[in-house]
Amino acid sequence: MKILIVQTAFIGDVILITPLIRETRKIFPSAIIDVLVTSGNQAILNNNPHINEILITDKKKVLDYVKTLFILRKKAYDLALTPHRSARTLTLLFLAQIKERIGFNRDIYRHLLTCGVRHPKSPHKAEKNLGLLKPFLTDNYPDLKTLPEILIDDKLNWYSELFPDKKDYEDSSKYLYADNNIAIAPGSVWNTKRWSKENYVALSKLLKEKGYNLIFIGSKSEQELAQEIIDRAGIDAINSCGSLSILQSAALISQCKALICNDSGALHIGNAVNTPVFAFFGPTVEKFGYYPYRPQDYVFEIDLECRPCGMHGHKKCPLGHHNCMKMIEPGIVADRILEKLNPNNTVDCFEDN
Repeated sequence: MKILIVQTAFIGDVILITPLIRETRKIFPSAIIDVLVTSGNQAILNNNPHINEILITDKKKVLDYVKTLFILRKKAYDLALTPHRSARTLTLLFLAQIKERIGFNRDIYRHLLTCGVRHPKSPHKAEKNLGLLKPFLTDNYPDLKTLPEILIDDKLNWYSELFPDKKDYEDSSKYLYADNNIAIAPGSVWNTKRWSKENYVALSKLLKEKGYNLIFIGSKSEQELAQEIIDRAGIDAINSCGSLSILQSAALISQCKALICNDSGALHIGNAVNTPVFAFFGPTVEKFGYYPYRPQDYVFEIDLECRPCGMHGHKKCPLGHHNCMKMIEPGIVADRILEKLNPNNTVDCFEDN
């Protein structure tokens, strides 16, 4: 059995297919399982023991699209699982003549699938992705009979996972203090998903007062943003933006007491390495399914009639006020973080600061 799992969206989306990859391996322990992602996202899956090969594509470039098509045809996959529902993706799998193509039946291009699965009502996207395996848990899929008797546990483990190696931990450790480290990821591709610089400045001061060491993480494009926050806060903090790979960042976050971030890829990295995540949600909401899901996590959000205003946020607030983020106060955020990190200790209240 040769299986291809496809997710050609953003970093967070790729992280959220790791439970699907793991559970597919449980069902097909001897199969060849490859994963197709867009260029730049392949490093997220490095060292994943459940994957045979990571394939890279750029669907927006015609020549690259055609090249990928011929590669897929040559590999002659028996089965494709695709949480991604774009027309380009489904057309690619159809033209690649993959025998069985399983995806969600809610898309207008579902006729390109051989099996359309009902989109689950489960709250989190990682759990929804596992719905693609339901055909193998019933007798309704007669074409694939070589399955083990015990397939997936009744309660599916839908937690994500990443696999930094020893060198990733060594390379990231130089950015860590001895203890009390908190990672902060202030960036996002979408401006309206960003908590303001002013609020990050105020929060950084408050956390520094309590003895926490702050490490700013993100891409090279977010280096200037992080440095401005550090300079305006007048604190001693580390700016690692642009200096770490995805898995090095994961290794660093895994050794921190918490990760503070917007609704962004960093959130999913934090979840994947089991570090408490404190996230700011403005234009997006938890019901979209991309929230931090572990028990120790917390989402800061304000209940407004204009929320949500889009699946991915916007470059500017459609109503011009951006209250969904402005109304999340740094003092309240600091209180909740300290309360979560120190449940047995009494902390000073910053709410009125």
